[in-house]
Amino acid sequence: MHQDFCKSLFTIRGFYQLGQILVSVILLIVPALINGYPLLYSDSATYIESGMGLFVPIDRPIFYGLFIRIASMSYSLWFVVILQSLVIVALINRLLSYSSVTRYKSIATFSTVLFLTLFTGVSNYTSQIMPDIFTGMLIISSAMLLIETSGKWRLILFLLAVFASAMHSSNILLITALSLFGFSSVALFYSHFHKTKQLLLYTALLAFSPPSLIASTNYFVSDQFYLTKSSHIFLMGRLVETGCLEEFLRIESTNRNYSLHAFKDNMPEKAWQFIWDEASPLYAGDCAQNGGWSNCWLEKNGEYKEIIKTALGNQHILSRFIKAGLTDWLKQIIDFETGALDKQGENSAFSSIIQKRFSDGGCFRNSKQYHQNLFFQTGSKIQFWTVICCLILLAYLLIKPLRNNKDFHKIRILYVMIFLGLVINAFVCAVLSNVLNRYQGRVVWIIPLLCVLAVFFVIGRKYSGDQKL
Repeated sequence: MHQDFCKSLFTIRGFYQLGQILVSVILLIVPALINGYPLLYSDSATYIESGMGLFVPIDRPIFYGLFIRIASMSYSLWFVVILQSLVIVALINRLLSYSSVTRYKSIATFSTVLFLTLFTGVSNYTSQIMPDIFTGMLIISSAMLLIETSGKWRLILFLLAVFASAMHSSNILLITALSLFGFSSVALFYSHFHKTKQLLLYTALLAFSPPSLIASTNYFVSDQFYLTKSSHIFLMGRLVETGCLEEFLRIESTNRNYSLHAFKDNMPEKAWQFIWDEASPLYAGDCAQNGGWSNCWLEKNGEYKEIIKTALGNQHILSRFIKAGLTDWLKQIIDFETGALDKQGENSAFSSIIQKRFSDGGCFRNSKQYHQNLFFQTGSKIQFWTVICCLILLAYLLIKPLRNNKDFHKIRILYVMIFLGLVINAFVCAVLSNVLNRYQGRVVWIIPLLCVLAVFFVIGRKYSGDQKL
């Protein structure tokens, strides 16, 4: 009788915990629920079409498109944001288990997700049909990999980091830097890590697996083995925005006959204008007529490669480029507002794409974004002050209370790895692309998450007898 009661209690508790996890998943898609449909960014159309139509876009990897194809089951984009939310909840749930709150892990997870939903923009990114949320997954999973002791979870975290890296081009450089730091940390401080040889292998593979995965997938989809065909286009946009290209064209002899010489006095001001504006020098000539805008990228990528190499070979221009990059890097670190989303109504590309590819067109047409722009000013202000307060509290906890934890060396490595990821993300995006609030907004919610984790570390130590990770 006693055993039956225990089984019954376990079942009730199991359902209770499952309910908390499901509510946590729902919390992370609240913006989509309020909108009446998953949130759509202008780039979402390319991702959807690449996956559903099985073609590699000229300007980005196909992996997020394939994720959409599989997760949506060609039925509804709701499944995509639900799965994104579920992965975030699972990561948070595992992350909190390191703080010795295992018995109350489900309620701790729910409380953490509720806090993040109310005070950060994480739910905005889990609710979007964009790969942005995977950058946060990448940073967290690669950091967790270093302190994880379970072989099963270590493999899961490794695979998640690899696939998250393949979702966006900027993630490749990010994971390369993080893997080098992780490998160095394990090699130099091996006594602090569980199964050191296995971890060294994982961290080394993190640098090579994502680009290999992207290139191999491109081969199977397009019969061409390559990583990207557009890296020089984006970097050229960066040279335009920093003024480096304009200066180079003024001092460079016209004998080289670069196509951009004709536009040296009429260059766009911003990188995005150079890359996406139809009036940009990038689309000058007959290239667009002969094969669409992507054909211009293919035709001019080689020429731009030569220009970039020559321009940055000039010491003065290189110095100017580095100075602008460092300045914009600092700007990007503190620019993490949740940006507005444009109306995607009847005349948008999504109107035909969703009707053609999915079965929830009616839901899309009834959404708020179908009829109006979406703004998040209040949420951005709340997030800003939350991040500031969490940084202050986190600094205090790391300076004093957490130092008394026997596993402080592992906590320190976890936090250093994650903060390094936040800083590198800002660097890669600002220096090689441009400053855009969504680049840092997609990961800044990790700071409040780390603050909550630190609090649980302190609480867990008091109630668990300072157990080891």
